[in-house]
Amino acid sequence: MCSNPVSLTSGTLPLVTNRYYNPKEDLQVLPLEVVGLLNKGPMIPITSSPNEVSREPEAQRLRMPPTNKRKAPQTSKNPPKPTLFLAIEDDPTSPEVNPTYYDPDGDILLFEAILNINEPPEVELKDLPPHLEYAFLEGNDKLPVIIAKDLKNEEKAALIEVLKSHKRAIAWKLSDIKGIDPEFCTHKILMEEDYEPTVQHQRRVNPKIHDVIKKEVEKLLDAGLIYPISDSPWVSPVHCVPKKGGMTVVKNDENDLIPTRLVTGWRVCIDYRKLNEATRKDHFPLPFMDQMLERLAGNQFYCFLDGFSGYFQIPIDPKDQEKTTFTCPYGTFAYRRMPFGLCNAPGTFQRCMMAIFHDMIEKTMEVFMDDFSVFGDSFSTCLSHLDKMLKWCEDTNLVLNWEKSHFMVKEGIVLGPQNPPNQ
Repeated sequence: MCSNPVSLTSGTLPLVTNRYYNPKEDLQVLPLEVVGLLNKGPMIPITSSPNEVSREPEAQRLRMPPTNKRKAPQTSKNPPKPTLFLAIEDDPTSPEVNPTYYDPDGDILLFEAILNINEPPEVELKDLPPHLEYAFLEGNDKLPVIIAKDLKNEEKAALIEVLKSHKRAIAWKLSDIKGIDPEFCTHKILMEEDYEPTVQHQRRVNPKIHDVIKKEVEKLLDAGLIYPISDSPWVSPVHCVPKKGGMTVVKNDENDLIPTRLVTGWRVCIDYRKLNEATRKDHFPLPFMDQMLERLAGNQFYCFLDGFSGYFQIPIDPKDQEKTTFTCPYGTFAYRRMPFGLCNAPGTFQRCMMAIFHDMIEKTMEVFMDDFSVFGDSFSTCLSHLDKMLKWCEDTNLVLNWEKSHFMVKEGIVLGPQNPPNQ
């Protein structure tokens, strides 16, 4: 049983409905017309006012073309007018469409340009320790990764080549998370025989924290990780806890210096204690840390990797999603992916990782939840193990966090203790 509420952090799944509650004040900032396209649902037009709804002819609405049929190039002098997309510079009400934006092979060109699908994300590059440096998988400043600084030029080139060939295994933003295939792994919430569903009301929170909750809900909605729900038999409350940073000293009323932790922000949590009490417990074991460190020690090269928002990569069984419902000042929402705070989430995640890397664990890598350690007694050996590990990630849609993954280092921190070479 989880005795305390655990943090809830944030893959991208298309929304199953084109109508959902919007905690933002301005409806226009939500790209629902794009969501409608991806789901082949009705498009919500962008208007100058949220109350205005334009009535366009059906032929002028954007539609997704079939991708499994290849069309032959048009040879007629008067080809049929395509209804695929309207050119940006064309008049939306004109029956004529610029043919240069129409691809006879059925590929989506303008749609990709609108959504910037192929545009690398802009990320913040923070200061690194002296033994690390940034390398880029695209151009001179796109798709950064963190590698060891003391590698030889030929070693860096070989490492970058492997990482470029497995870019789909690395995530730079939340929408890069595709999610594990539900047929491979799904989290189920099985209940005890004698239980009664519990609906808890939302808790009062400081009005200053409302904006923190609002941003978290918006982030999860935009990523497709949650959806609104109104009739769940289970409802758990949201709880906010402070993020504590370093230490400082402050004076009390008696002018005594008291050590105090600095609060750097707030973490949005969900109190699933009532749900966890009624859940049948999964007793899947976690590996022993000391044994992992013994197998890691003594190697020359390591890749210390981290899963991107680890739990959020595991889908929840559709029948159990309503049990994850939480309430906040902006409505009630349920999860599509496994959130933090569920009592059996660690066992589900470890079981899934062991199934993915079954032929590598304890031989060429170690896995503890979403922390992965690939090792080798030489650069070429470690690189070969990394290549195989990334291939497994791509095959199962598992993605790594670029910012928390360090490639080809000779020492690093593993689950707290630092792992030095040759010891």
